[in-house]
Formats: sequence, C-alpha cells, structure tokens
Amino acid sequence: MLPPVTLAEIETAESEIGFRLPPFLVSLYTEVANGGFGPGYGVMGVSDAATSFHKRQEHAQDKEWTWPPTLLPFCYWGCEVYECVDCSNPKGSMIHFDVALGGPSVDNFDVTALSLEQWVEKWLNDESAS
Repeated sequence: MLPPVTLAEIETAESEIGFRLPPFLVSLYTEVANGGFGPGYGVMGVSDAATSFHKRQEHAQDKEWTWPPTLLPFCYWGCEVYECVDCSNPKGSMIHFDVALGGPSVDNFDVTALSLEQWVEKWLNDESAS
C-alpha cells in the first residue's frame, strides 16, 4: 500500500481531470492509501488513475472511442481491463471496462456495483468485485 494523499493532492488531481471525486473515493485516498491495495493488480493511486483517464480521453478523436467524460479508471485487472468509478454520481457507481471488447462504447461497460462503497464491501467480503 502507498501512503495516503493530502486533500491538496486530491484537489490538484480534480483540477487536472476536470471533475470532483466522490466523497468515499476521497476518503479511501486520504485515509486508507493512495492505491496499491485491492483485487487484481490493485487500486490505482490518484495520479495513476488521472493519467489513465487522460490516456482514455486521448482516443476521443477516434469515432470508435466514446469514453464517458467522468469515468475514472480505479482498479487495474491486467490486459487493459479496468474497474472504473463513475464520478458523475456522488456514490461512485462502479463500471467494468475491457478494451478487448473493442474499445469504449456503451456495449462495453457493465455496472458491477451501485456505489464504490458497495464494490469495496464485496471485495472485503471475498465476493466477486468485478
């Protein structure tokens, strides 16, 4: 696990990506750790998540790529498979994305939990988090 980040670091990331993070996600990053825990290859730190978000956005010119503007990659499963937080929702709905399905389109995103908190509970209870 990585050490938690400060609220100032969260604010910098939010400014960089252009939207606010859900409160529970902020709590995870500031009170638990800045990534390095969780299932798969783990939760991405706030700056790694922001970098991955920008990589996804870079494909916006490609008509095949329709990455939602407030969908933040959060947990990396490997092989370009991500669990993402929908930051347009204050509870942070969790969305599974697999690039092998052909790039971001409405058909390639699956809701895995209605909130980030629910997703973390599933993981902690050793239930399927994806």
